[in-house]
Formats: sequence, C-alpha cells, structure tokens
Amino acid sequence: MKKLPHILASIVVALLVSACSSDDVRPPPAELEDFTASVTFRELWSTGVGAGSGERLPDLRPFVSGSQIWTSDNEGDVYAIDLETGDELAYFELERNIMAGPVGKPDRLYLVDDSGVLICLDTTTGELRWTRQLSSEAVVLPVVEDGKVVVLTVDGRIAAYGDEDGLLRWDYRVANEPALTLRGAAYPVVFRSSLIFGLSDGRVISLSLSSGELLWERRVASPRGRTELERLVDIDSDLLLQDNRLLSVAYQGRLVELRPYDGEVVWGTDASSYSNLALHRDGLVLSSPEGDLIAYRSRSGEELWRSDVLSYRYLEAPVVWGDHVLVPDFEGYVHAFTIVEGKLAGRFRPGDDEGIRAPMLVQGDRLLILSNDGDLSLWEKEQE
Repeated sequence: MKKLPHILASIVVALLVSACSSDDVRPPPAELEDFTASVTFRELWSTGVGAGSGERLPDLRPFVSGSQIWTSDNEGDVYAIDLETGDELAYFELERNIMAGPVGKPDRLYLVDDSGVLICLDTTTGELRWTRQLSSEAVVLPVVEDGKVVVLTVDGRIAAYGDEDGLLRWDYRVANEPALTLRGAAYPVVFRSSLIFGLSDGRVISLSLSSGELLWERRVASPRGRTELERLVDIDSDLLLQDNRLLSVAYQGRLVELRPYDGEVVWGTDASSYSNLALHRDGLVLSSPEGDLIAYRSRSGEELWRSDVLSYRYLEAPVVWGDHVLVPDFEGYVHAFTIVEGKLAGRFRPGDDEGIRAPMLVQGDRLLILSNDGDLSLWEKEQE
C-alpha cells in the first residue's frame, strides 16, 4: 500500500484540483498579521527530550502517568519527565527507530519500531520485557486495555497481544484496503467491551475486545473522483467518544456522529480533515486541509463559525483549553481563538520552527506541548 504524508497529500490533491480547474497555483501560507491579544501565555518549563520526530511522520505522543510524562524520540531515546518541574527522572536508550508510542501502564510502556516490532519496556529497569514481530509497520499508538495491547498496522491488520506475556490473543484482517492512503491512522476508542476504529477506506468498525469479532461497521465517507488522489477518504483524525456519542471526520469526506453501540448515524455533514477533533460543551472544532478553523454544533453539525486567517498554514490538531481553542501551524506557532466567536485572541511559539505534530495535552489549567524538534514544554494562561 502506498502512503502519503499528511501535508504532502493535501498539497498534491490541491495542486491536482487546481490544475484541472484553472491555471492558478496553490496559494501561499497566510502571513501572520499583528493583532491585539486578549490572552497571553507563560512557559512554566521547557526541556529537550531527544532528537524529535524525524521525517517519517511517526505517532510519538507524550504519555502522562500520574506526575510523570513519558516520551520517545524517533531514534529510540525514552525519557521520563516530572510534570511539575520538568526535571528528568529516567532515560533509556532503545537503539531503535520508533514509529509509535509510548503508551502503557506505570510499570511498563509499549512502543512500535520501524521494523514493525512491538516492544514492552520495563519503566523501572529499562529492560525489554518482551518483543513481538507484527505483520507490518504501525503508524498509530497501540491501545492498552483489558489485559491486551492492540495494534493497527499499515497492511490492514488489527492484532491483540497479552500485555504481560506478548502472546497473540486474536487477529483481525481489514478487507479492501485502498491502493493509496495518507500516512497515518486514527487512534481508536474503547466503548464498553469493544474497540472502535476509523479506517483508511472511510469506514468505522467495532471489534470485540475479548475475541476480535466484528460487531458492526459503518461507511462514513465514500470515494469520489477518477484518480487515486481524488478518491482518498482516510479517517486519520482520532475518533472522539463522549457521553455515549461517537464523532468522526474523514479526509475529503464527512463529519458524523454515530451511536457507538450499533454504528447508526445520528447526523452527518460534508467536511474534510486529517487532524483530531476538539470538543467543547455543544461545540466541535476541526482544522481543514485549506487551513480553515471551523466550529460546528456538536449535536447537529450546524456550522457556528469559520476562520480563514490561517489559510494554507497546514494546521494540526486543535485543542480546547478553557474558553479558547488552540491550534498549531507548520512553523510552530500556536494560535488561540475564542471558542464562542472564533476570534483570534493570542499566539505563542514553543520550540523552534519545526512544527507540532503530537496532540497538545490539557493538564488541568496547563497545556503540555511536544514539538517536532524534541522540545517538551508546559504552559499556562495569563489573562490581560
């Protein structure tokens, strides 16, 4: 299966559409204009945690366990950082190129390397408890639940391993994988005794956690167009589950709410995104491939507001933090908008200009950010 990075895919698709319709080229990224900020931000601490994510678009996210933050860079350097102080608590060298992780429990972490090896790391000794060869590479975090580590690989297999011994518990093969997809995958959600996945062909499926049996499937986006690029309908945005409501968005597809117990569609509207959704009360926010930030009413899909001040700045996943929604761009700036009106309210820049691919994590009244260059930082708001 051929894989395109998120940004590369959006550029190619935009150029293809542009070439078919006019002689115009893709617009340049919007310039950042001066504005009067209504909120400012203060860095509490910052520390380096390795070489960063590299060029292969791995799914490397901070994993918070109690007062500790665990991270890994693309070269296999694993760090434990104190959440309050930013001090280094532990450091292990795996000497492997890591593509997904870390995630796990207080005494162990799970990661996947670029050879498709699932790794169980002891957080006390730094020793490998066990490793298992997967059927292919993984570009999304494993799920640790119900005594199992479940991994979705790029060849369309979903496999569950015992979290203690690494033995295979069940294996599910996804049918009809498309020839071309974006490089990435949606992080699944746990609902009762099931796991729900968004797939690269625009389907959402639910599997039994205990057996891997297919419980239901629902197509939320259908390929359209003549070329493989035009027919991309990947679900790369992490699924969002709240109050028994399942929300999903596909690239060049639809934004939908599904019932998590049977997959029935509650509502749907045309939308496109490859980044995670952000939910706030009755509002739902996404970033489009064209750089628009769009808010919807989360119980109907009605559009509430849209901002194009960051057009073509290759926005990543927004996050709701209090009364603001924050979104990072390709130059590493984080922009804050008012959640009610969608008005630009503040801006800051952690790290350098390498960007921020890992989802930003709200920790109470603070925000944890891992930049692509390996800078980990904690921030708080300062109201003017």
